[in-house]
Amino acid sequence: GELAGVRPHLEAAAAAATAASERTGAVPSGNEVGRLGAEVTKSGAPLPRAKLLSSCGCCRGDIQPGEVIYPVEQRAGHRSRAGLEWLHWPCAVGMGEGGAPPPIPVCKHFARSGQCQYGIACFFEHPPAVGVEAERRALARKSNPNAKVANRGDGRRNRVKNDSRASVMRRWLLDTCGVEMLRQGSGVLDVAGGKGELAWELLNLNAIPATVLEPRPLDFASCSGKFSYGIYWRNPIFHRYLHCSHDPAQAAEAPWHLRLLLDLPVLAWASGAGDKDGDEVFANGGRAARALRWTRKGLHEDGQVEQADEEAEEDEEGRTEVPGQPPPPSAPPLPPPDPCDGVAREEGALAADPNEEGMGDGDGGVEQEEGGDGDGRAVDSATRALELIRGCSLVVALHPDQAAEPAIALALALRKPFAVVPCCVYATEFPKRRLPGGAKVRTYEDLVEYLQGLSPHIRTTELDFEGKRTLLYMTPADVAAVAGSSPQG
Repeated sequence: GELAGVRPHLEAAAAAATAASERTGAVPSGNEVGRLGAEVTKSGAPLPRAKLLSSCGCCRGDIQPGEVIYPVEQRAGHRSRAGLEWLHWPCAVGMGEGGAPPPIPVCKHFARSGQCQYGIACFFEHPPAVGVEAERRALARKSNPNAKVANRGDGRRNRVKNDSRASVMRRWLLDTCGVEMLRQGSGVLDVAGGKGELAWELLNLNAIPATVLEPRPLDFASCSGKFSYGIYWRNPIFHRYLHCSHDPAQAAEAPWHLRLLLDLPVLAWASGAGDKDGDEVFANGGRAARALRWTRKGLHEDGQVEQADEEAEEDEEGRTEVPGQPPPPSAPPLPPPDPCDGVAREEGALAADPNEEGMGDGDGGVEQEEGGDGDGRAVDSATRALELIRGCSLVVALHPDQAAEPAIALALALRKPFAVVPCCVYATEFPKRRLPGGAKVRTYEDLVEYLQGLSPHIRTTELDFEGKRTLLYMTPADVAAVAGSSPQG
């Protein structure tokens, strides 16, 4: 319906460009056509203009910043990360029929969720039928959360886009907790933060101190590139989540990096429940982290990948025991009597295969070699590490694999607000986890229920990105209310 309304304007702009070309005998440039078609709008939104130097998907010529561009659906044999190709306006007109460009593509956000923050100002199409289908899929996921929906064909694992997960989590934190609260103390502690994107964004876009507790080296190359090119400032809808202006000459800062695994000894030391020497725990934790190797089947001790795979396949019912497995977990109150209770992970425990029922979005199989200490600011003393952990304003963990439960246990022990989005179940590695009725934790929904049972005050919500997106959290107000009602508070 909207396309029918805009097509006459597109045709008029194309006709004006053609007439101008006939009068002058020259083919108009993209900018000239852009001026002629600049008023071709939908609900007042002008045709998009290029912000960066790129190439046209049709003629392969350069698209200069400022030129009017037009999107078309990705064609066979062409590869595009977003599923769209951007063309010069004349190329788009030439590709269409009757002097008009091809139909405007459907908005990917509307197609995924049935919602778009641009609303009627969005350049892309919002067909009602597409919104209805998105709503139907959402209801189907709620009614049958364990059903698998293949988006890459039968027999292949789903492709899940994760480009915006860190930004979605960051915006939720700002909306829920506020920037001033997040800046308190040593700032946000990001457990199992992967490459460190969330902590990097908090520090450089919102001036919120951040620390990443992650056994692997950090890598800020992608974040730094988007920062220097101004990608974070391109969408005006999200400008309210930025607390700095774009300055390409400004060097980005690196968050602190605690290269540790949040295992039982580290958790007990950090929460004050352990009796081991802090320097010894910190040193041992650092050595253990550097001995780990990441594959798409999880973290493993160096040289133990095959053993981990064999253990994962021994018993699909979860009877395979990991050496040193602690007793069945219990659900600690706030604060827990022992922050290590319920954390079914020993120092040096091997990661099982995450590619089982209800698990996360890993692709499985290809090993990734690691080297060096990465891009973060290394923390080289136990004293400083403890200051950063205990002084944090909030604990966050976005798809932390096996560290989801330890992250919540740490936050509960320190009486800190937290936000954790679990992903992989690792049922084989944690065979003694049980739901209140005694059933084993086998699916993602089981894992969420189990983790929420760690405290009666934990709440849940859904974040707006693909893949596993259930967020378990306690706000500062939740923690204050519980602490005020506690005999120890």
